[in-house]
Amino acid sequence: MPHGTPDWGLVGPKTTTYGLDDLGEHAVRLGSIHMWDRRGDTVILDNFEQGLSLPVQVPQGLNADVILMGGHAFAGAFCAGLTAGSDGLMRAELEYTHGLFVPSGLGIEFTFTIHANTSEWVWIITQYDGVDEWWAVVRYDIVNWVLQYEDALGAPETFATGLQARQDPRVWHTGKLVADFSIHQYVRFILNDRVWSLPGRAFWSIPAPLFFPYMAFRIYHVGTAGNPTAYCDAVVVTQNEP
Repeated sequence: MPHGTPDWGLVGPKTTTYGLDDLGEHAVRLGSIHMWDRRGDTVILDNFEQGLSLPVQVPQGLNADVILMGGHAFAGAFCAGLTAGSDGLMRAELEYTHGLFVPSGLGIEFTFTIHANTSEWVWIITQYDGVDEWWAVVRYDIVNWVLQYEDALGAPETFATGLQARQDPRVWHTGKLVADFSIHQYVRFILNDRVWSLPGRAFWSIPAPLFFPYMAFRIYHVGTAGNPTAYCDAVVVTQNEP
């Protein structure tokens, strides 16, 4: 019978290596994009290595577009370029859809760049349960450098200010929204090195009895003028978030 300790264990004499007590680190070292905040169980991982086949692309406004970009990526060889429209809703969207998840803490994380004419990046988790549609929404307002969530009435509520960040296509930022769909309340939001706890804050809903049940995880890049292109990569959707 074989004996010994596993390669990732912390027990046993070692000189040139150190055992891993967290297999999340082991996975990241092997190339997983679930690296920034490792809580939750992964449901969707997308670094666009398979192109734009997984998300629905929704360009909105004049000359808006969503394209696959090579040679300008955070993880792997490709990322998505989101070009906002110059009129109308002035945005470009990615949308990941799936049947209903077991109600729990759900998360959407992605890594992004900021264009000089970016108005905002938006994180959205939507649940259509056959009776109502529920929307958990956080926006990073680049014009005013604030974070806002949409409250139970759908109104924006500012929860962080003074969040200046470099506007440069070579500089990546990461944000993650977590919301608990068992009680329909926000849990937290992460932007780069900072975390905001948002317990007890309900998100909004409207009656939607004609929608068949499903989940949607949405990413918006919104512009201020012209057709700014910013980049999105390393999309992670999770469930069972603590």
